Amino acid sequence: MKAKNELTRTIVEVGIFAAIGFVLDEIQGIILANVFTAGGSIGFAMVAVLIIAYRRGWLPAICTGLIMGLLDLITKSYIITFWQVLLDYLLPYALVGFAGLFKPWFDKEQSSGKRIIILSIGTITGGLLKFLSHFIVGTLVWAKLGMAWSFESEALYSFVYNIAFTGPSIILSLAVLLVLYNRVPKLIVNESTSVEIKKNEHINAYDYVINPTMIITGLFLFVFYLVLYIQNATLKDKGEWGIKLSSNQNAVFLMFTGIVLLLAFGICLFRTMKDKQNNKSTTLVLLILSASHIVYAIAKILYCYFDDWEDPKIYFIWMVLAFIANCIFIGVYLMVKQIYTKKEDVISTN
Repeated sequence: MKAKNELTRTIVEVGIFAAIGFVLDEIQGIILANVFTAGGSIGFAMVAVLIIAYRRGWLPAICTGLIMGLLDLITKSYIITFWQVLLDYLLPYALVGFAGLFKPWFDKEQSSGKRIIILSIGTITGGLLKFLSHFIVGTLVWAKLGMAWSFESEALYSFVYNIAFTGPSIILSLAVLLVLYNRVPKLIVNESTSVEIKKNEHINAYDYVINPTMIITGLFLFVFYLVLYIQNATLKDKGEWGIKLSSNQNAVFLMFTGIVLLLAFGICLFRTMKDKQNNKSTTLVLLILSASHIVYAIAKILYCYFDDWEDPKIYFIWMVLAFIANCIFIGVYLMVKQIYTKKEDVISTN
């Protein structure tokens, strides 16, 4: 039972943090688009992978990074060779996940100071592995096609260019991670213990209404926006620069939302039918998803103003609707929490 609960939570967390990391990566890319013209940006998107690394271990963290890289690849990318795609898009954030190798030492330590040291070592290790991926592809591919900055040595150019954004990103990510550890330690320290839910202790009406509704919604979002993505995706021949993939980013984000809903609430419905599902987890999934949509809408609004790309009105509406949904889910979560508190009081009294 405990193992199944943890697997469910791990899958959901990987999907949600991958979406959050993708949005953060988009935001930092928009803000610094004119600084690093050949790609790369300064930000703390790595934190999404690092949180999973210390909560769940290196394998879920690598999966989180791979999903982030895949989302980046299918939304906007320059495709030259297989190895360039691998080193430019799929591997960088996945390599950050190896910070999870330090999780066993992190869990054993009780001292806050030593835990901070382990967090720092893991972050720097993951960040340097990400830099190594960028450095290799920069030396072997991008430097040969043309240098954004003037250097005689291709290797030196790749080193300076990539360390210019990965170095500050490592420092910024570490700072954010340490702040989260000090302020919200439960976000990073996974001390949850799965307690078996007694039969009919959960709210059946809530589960059997919310879960199927979200599954249908997720299926619709996935199928509809998958078709829209295929219709809008284009490959442009850039000559010696390879192929540029352009697509509808909104469709990709909504399609990914559909996948998360299908996966999370499919598992929740299955467990509800076996009288083992705690419905508080469903409200938390909805809460975090709606929050990620708020962040995504803000990122798109910034993008519209920075690049004069399109009318930002639709994203203001998107942000408001996501905010309203977030407030509703918070209210539902508090209501469910209050119901559970009353049940626990009754059980303890008896």
